[in-house]
Amino acid sequence: MTSSPVITDSLELAIKSSTRHPVTNWLHEHAKIGDSVRISGGQGVFVYQPEMSQRVVLVGAGVGVTPLISIFRYIADAVPDTEATLVYSIPSPDEFLFRNEIEQLVRHHPNLHSLVTVTQPDNNWHGRTGRMDSTLLESAGMSRDTLYYLCGPPGMVEDISSILGSLAVPASRIIFEKWW
Repeated sequence: MTSSPVITDSLELAIKSSTRHPVTNWLHEHAKIGDSVRISGGQGVFVYQPEMSQRVVLVGAGVGVTPLISIFRYIADAVPDTEATLVYSIPSPDEFLFRNEIEQLVRHHPNLHSLVTVTQPDNNWHGRTGRMDSTLLESAGMSRDTLYYLCGPPGMVEDISSILGSLAVPASRIIFEKWW
């Protein structure tokens, strides 16, 4: 789910196509406008509420950005006192999901920031390159009360959790989404 919870009249989903998963395959190959689908309620604790922290860092890789964009949008829509930084790693520039929107949100909301890195850049990419590391995470503006949200492939979540631990971030300040 990528919608901001402020939006109540619709629900936006971002679903990666996969031939190994019958539901996503059906949605991409057969679903059409007007079809009805049933979805289950959310599960887990991957949510943000303003009283949790006024400083959040959203760390994602690839399609792991999808639940993070929901939080980013929510902060833009309704929580201007919260500082949020999206740290996003993608293999190539053409896999930069929500690029225009992220750039626009950062331009129009002084409390929002983004740090994007590409691991396999092409000649047209002029931004950060390489994997996420402690230097990149520290540049996200760490503080004692920062709350970290991690979503991406298992190895990324494990690596970033370890890096944050080495930077003395308490495990209680790290929330991660696992879909594996």
